[in-house]
Amino acid sequence: TAEAWKEKIEEAAKSNPQSLASVRKDVPQGLGDEDKDIVYFATNRKITAVRGKVRQYKYHGEIRAPGIPGLSWGSCKIDLPTRAQEQSWWSSNKAAILDTNFYNEANFFKQVSSASSKDVFLFIHGYNNSFEDVVLQAARMKRDLKFPGSVMAFSWPSQASFSGYNADQRLADGKDTQEAFDYVLEKVVTNTEAQGGKVYLLAHSMGNRLMAHALRNLYLKKGEAMEAKKKTDRTLSVVAFAAPDVDLNIFSAVIPSTVAIADMVSFYYSTKDRALGLSEEIHDMNRAGLHPVFYQQKNAEMTTVNTDKVQSWFSVGHAYYSSADSAILDLLLQFRYHRIANKRLPPLELDPESKKLLFTHWFLL
Repeated sequence: TAEAWKEKIEEAAKSNPQSLASVRKDVPQGLGDEDKDIVYFATNRKITAVRGKVRQYKYHGEIRAPGIPGLSWGSCKIDLPTRAQEQSWWSSNKAAILDTNFYNEANFFKQVSSASSKDVFLFIHGYNNSFEDVVLQAARMKRDLKFPGSVMAFSWPSQASFSGYNADQRLADGKDTQEAFDYVLEKVVTNTEAQGGKVYLLAHSMGNRLMAHALRNLYLKKGEAMEAKKKTDRTLSVVAFAAPDVDLNIFSAVIPSTVAIADMVSFYYSTKDRALGLSEEIHDMNRAGLHPVFYQQKNAEMTTVNTDKVQSWFSVGHAYYSSADSAILDLLLQFRYHRIANKRLPPLELDPESKKLLFTHWFLL
């Protein structure tokens, strides 16, 4: 429970004044250090309307054009309240997109590279999200994780509808969207590496299908050079798979190549995820985000985290990566402070059955 987790934080603070307690106090406040009100984006959605004097663009759930020519690059200026204000029943403060600017690809990366921090955090959303949902969620993650660099979102053409699951997965699995994100990820990694920065990836739900495909593609193109680098020198710094709505066998197959080219890899799953339970029924195949997946080799492993303890009986149990305080803290400790799993105690707790499993297994408290 939240109370039990807070007690563990307090216990850690007593034994170590430099512990996570001081970090936790900062979690709800403010964006990161750079471009506090800006979210960059790449999208293959189709523009359908422009509203009012302020440039706010509506995107429909269909691709702009097949392949790479269908990509749009730009940035949004965001009005974002604090986490505490957003969660308050009484607050009138709402997150909003104030303005949108478009760039050609070259100027887009000039804009991103102009920040003092050359690190880039790239967010890939799941099913049932509008363009506005995605950009605002990316801004919230930058705020909550206190990410010091630039934040970017890839917005693929979700229908932004609860009933649009099948249409969403057709687009997410389609060649045009997958090729578009393959291209975006490769460009982000190449540009960031040239600037001496690091790339941090977080995908949720169906967005993990795109990330898994793009990581595999990146490995095939650049794997040898990326793998040859010392882990801490790799451009791909942190990769986090949250509640992946991905076939279990496909997900398991992409992990070895991901671990080979990234410094840190984390995987969050829950056996109580009702949304993925429904997806599993639809596909009649196991979904990765419902089951433990392990990968451990000498000096290379994926951190597997069970999130059942942060699930409430009344929740769908699918968006814990952004709603559970302990999940946010665990991501913060990776994305901001680059701490490995055994340096994140709490919010992580080692599964006492790990020795029997022969793999290291963690619980989120």
